[in-house]
Amino acid sequence: SEMNSALSILVSLADTNTSRLARHSAHLKHTLDFLDSFSNSQLRSIFHVFFPLALQGNSSTALAADDLRVLIRKQLVASNLADKRIGIIGSLECICCLGFSPENPERHPPNEEAINEAQLLWN
Repeated sequence: SEMNSALSILVSLADTNTSRLARHSAHLKHTLDFLDSFSNSQLRSIFHVFFPLALQGNSSTALAADDLRVLIRKQLVASNLADKRIGIIGSLECICCLGFSPENPERHPPNEEAINEAQLLWN
């Protein structure tokens, strides 16, 4: 579908050009308003785009980090299972974003600053 194609392109940009994608984070942030309408795989792609932006830790993406922290916590404590689904997928994608896998050479081990930023997301 068109949505899956667009998300695939965003994921590719997040993996290869995070700093260039960060310039558009304010526009991308609006997708967070519609998370309940996405499938599980689409949610994973969306969070895959946002976590590298949040972990980048510069001033242009600080809003993304704050938004993600609030969003994930809110979804995880929700009583509605559909909302919890969003929080669980978001949390798992954060962990995946920090991980390094030899099978995925585009992923690099996080540096100390990225790890500190990730810890701030959950404190």
